Amino acid sequence: MVSHATLKEALLDKEWAAKYNYTCYSGDSKPHYFSPKAFYHPDAVWVSRNGISSVVEIPMSEDERAVVGEFCLACGIPNAHYFYAMVNEGEEGNLKAFLLHAWKQLMEFTEGEQHPRNCPMFKPKVISIPSRVGNEVTAIQRFLHYAWK
Repeated sequence: MVSHATLKEALLDKEWAAKYNYTCYSGDSKPHYFSPKAFYHPDAVWVSRNGISSVVEIPMSEDERAVVGEFCLACGIPNAHYFYAMVNEGEEGNLKAFLLHAWKQLMEFTEGEQHPRNCPMFKPKVISIPSRVGNEVTAIQRFLHYAWK
């Protein structure tokens, strides 16, 4: 099984992100403020050269409702178009269904079906990391190279 800390370390490897023409940062070091008292700390954010952000959450100990809440918060980040939840194999539960429902509600609310530019996010994705990957940063990055597409 992959630990939260190791997966986060792999995702925040600046050299690895640079190979794909991205920069990355942790929400711990750069939170997103919605007001002086309301802010959001995503586990990792990858930003492309054209400024489009991919928000990554690692919900190892959070339930589906918490992850849907994080998805909603990620929708408020300027230029964030992608949301990924990365979990260990077998820990997906109903996460995909909950995120899909939240995204459908967002599409309906923003009239994204008729006006795709209104919707701030593309369909969220849950990435299940097999136990065979282990807990090594390079192995995780190798797996994500293929899974994160």
